[in-house]
Amino acid sequence: MKNEETLRKQPSRGKITEPADQMYPKLPMEPIFFLFIVVLAIFWGEILVMIILPDIFPSHLLGDAVIDAILLVVIILPILYFFSFRPLRTHIGELIRLKEELQKGEERYRSLVESTEDSIYLVDKDYRYLFMNTKHQSRMGVQESQFMGRPYSEFHSPEGTVEFERMVDRVFTTGRSVQQEHKSHRDNRYFLRTFSPIKNQFGLVEAVTVISKDITNLT
Repeated sequence: MKNEETLRKQPSRGKITEPADQMYPKLPMEPIFFLFIVVLAIFWGEILVMIILPDIFPSHLLGDAVIDAILLVVIILPILYFFSFRPLRTHIGELIRLKEELQKGEERYRSLVESTEDSIYLVDKDYRYLFMNTKHQSRMGVQESQFMGRPYSEFHSPEGTVEFERMVDRVFTTGRSVQQEHKSHRDNRYFLRTFSPIKNQFGLVEAVTVISKDITNLT
């Protein structure tokens, strides 16, 4: 049961189960603030250049233009670097780090799902298969190309389908996990099935994970 509880807490195949503002770092500033800083830097830079330039260099149209541009860059560049470029670079670095951590977590989760002796599969609100781990594929005698997007009813009896759909509907309605003891006529064995919701960033159920544990020897 501990292994089962751990699996239920994991995200499934890239589904977002936490609010986006908790999963990803926020931008250091809104785009409109970035634009404001750029405009403000150009405005004050040009004022300073126009004040300083006549006192340092004699008036010459081409020379004034070149010196004006150089001084403007010298004044604006540090402002843009410290208030815009450096925070954005830090933000991008944080996103890269988070992406790497998510990839590592997904690899660990996939390894756990594929190494367990329990059957684990995922269905949508129309009871169509979205995922099966290797154990359940072996039980069903199918490969990924044979079940992906196919309804549960194509692989099970009408009675078993009605029972399964009732449990899935209950999870979608309540948003809570439910358990059910179930006898598989395919395997002639007893299983404890746990139906758990997969929620999106808005807290809405968009899929159901089913973990089926063989309890034949315990009955």
